[in-house]
Amino acid sequence: MTTKAAPFKLTKGQLRTDTRVEAIDRARVMLTTAEQFRDEISRLWFENERRFVEIGELLIDAQERLKLEGGEWIAWVEATLPFKRGVAHKLMAAARFIRDEALRAPERIALLPPSYSTVYEISTLPEPLREEAFRAGLITPATQREAVSEFKRASSAKPDETAAEMLLRRELRRLERQRAALDTRIAEIRRRLGES
Repeated sequence: MTTKAAPFKLTKGQLRTDTRVEAIDRARVMLTTAEQFRDEISRLWFENERRFVEIGELLIDAQERLKLEGGEWIAWVEATLPFKRGVAHKLMAAARFIRDEALRAPERIALLPPSYSTVYEISTLPEPLREEAFRAGLITPATQREAVSEFKRASSAKPDETAAEMLLRRELRRLERQRAALDTRIAEIRRRLGES
């Protein structure tokens, strides 16, 4: 005789854990070839990008339609959703930015990374700086949030130097340090081999 478990309400943590465990079980059972793994990982990666925009748009709609402002909105987000107000704010800002960018420069949408926090960081760049970042090729699907933050900091360093030039100079210094370390190691190996 089998008995059914009584229905119960999942907490945010339980829901998240159960969903992940379920996904792990699905992945183990269904995928066997390199192509299947590649296709599924790619599908989920791009679905993730689409999902954060959808979530941001839903949050915008919820705030407007539920007519929640200020403290009421924050309380609703924190009591109802599986994330806090900071994440909600970033999701909404990223969705607005993508919506605006799609109207203004649709060709740039493909350059945006699939991370709401990185898109949010890009959206906080002043317009001239954002334009410079796009022109310099600093915004790509692989761009990390830290790189955008660094670009923003670098932009305020020297008024006569662009932020892109500042980043290139920093990368050059890093590569020169690596080359110096390699030269030291090569000299040490040559010395040990008697090739001085």
